[in-house]
Parts: sequence; structure tokens; C-alpha cells
Amino acid sequence: MLQSKKVIENFSTTISKGEFICILGENGSGKSTLLGLMSLMIKPDAGSIIYKEKSSRSSSEIQKIRRNTIAYLFQNFALLDDKSAKYNIDLGAKLNPSFEKEDLRGMIEKVGLTESILTKKVYELSGGEQQRIALARALAKKFDVLFVDEPTGNLDHKNTRHVLKIFKDLCKSGKSVVVVTHDIEIAIFADKLIYL
Repeated sequence: MLQSKKVIENFSTTISKGEFICILGENGSGKSTLLGLMSLMIKPDAGSIIYKEKSSRSSSEIQKIRRNTIAYLFQNFALLDDKSAKYNIDLGAKLNPSFEKEDLRGMIEKVGLTESILTKKVYELSGGEQQRIALARALAKKFDVLFVDEPTGNLDHKNTRHVLKIFKDLCKSGKSVVVVTHDIEIAIFADKLIYL
């Protein structure tokens, strides 16, 4: 029989425009659960999540918020393995009416990849390349807040620094970034640290 365990209790925080937040903690401490709650992917058992000064929302309102203002980079990337890298990035772009086809080249360069990767199937790519394709997909989407679960797990030092620069540039442009990480190199640049 499974026992329930309270992971997050009496928690409150605010995500400000342009803020870089890192969530740290031991394995099993509730980091990914907190990220899921903050990003409206998980409904709280008790309490409320207030978004733009409104707390009670219908399922359709929550879906609209997630579609129009939130982007995600999942720990497992959530890519379609049998589809091309371009197809996966286009999934994010379809949720951004202002995304132009010409933006794709810049997006690929921004995450440190080349155009030649676009036609490859995801299963043909290394873990680090897949991670950067997932990041490009998230960045192609229209969003105010980017929620990221362990963004540097498959990246070498050079690409970790590159991803950190992307996060910092997003924050400078007024977007907020919330990251679950074990990587102190990422966490030391946060505006706010949440330790569980």
C-alpha cells in the first residue's frame, strides 16, 4: 500500500517579471513537484496558485494560460523521437503566431546547433543535442515564463554556459525563468534561490 507524503506545505513565492529563480534540493525533496505547481501543470491538493492576481480558474482558463504565457523544458525533453528536429521545434512555433519561418535559423544558432541538424530524426541525436532541440522548441513558443527541469543534465561545460547565457538574456528581455537544478554553476546566477 502506498503511503502519501506531504512534499510541499505552507509555501509562498512570487515570480517577478525578468526574474531568474532556481529551485534546489535533495532528490525526492519536491523540486519537480513545485515546478509543476508553479507552472500550473499540477493542481494543488490545498491552497491556491494565484496568477495575475486571480486564483480560481476553470480548466479551460488554465489551458489558455499555459498555452499563451508559459513555456516548458521537461527533464525528459518530451520530444517525438521518430520525427525530425525541425518538426519538434515547429510544435512550439505553432503556438506563437508571431514566429516566422526565418526565425528558425536564429533559434537553432541561439541554442548552439547548426541547420544541418534540422532534418535528422530525434533518435539520431545525442542527449545534448536533444536537450538543445527541446530548448529551441520552448523558446519558439510565445511565453512570459519559462519553466525548466534540470536543463544542463546532458550538457558539457561549454554548452552549460551557453544555456545559462540564454536564460540571462531572456530575463534581461523581461521574461522570467524558473529552473530546477543541481548545477551550482547555474544557481549562483539566480535572482532568487528556493531550497527544498
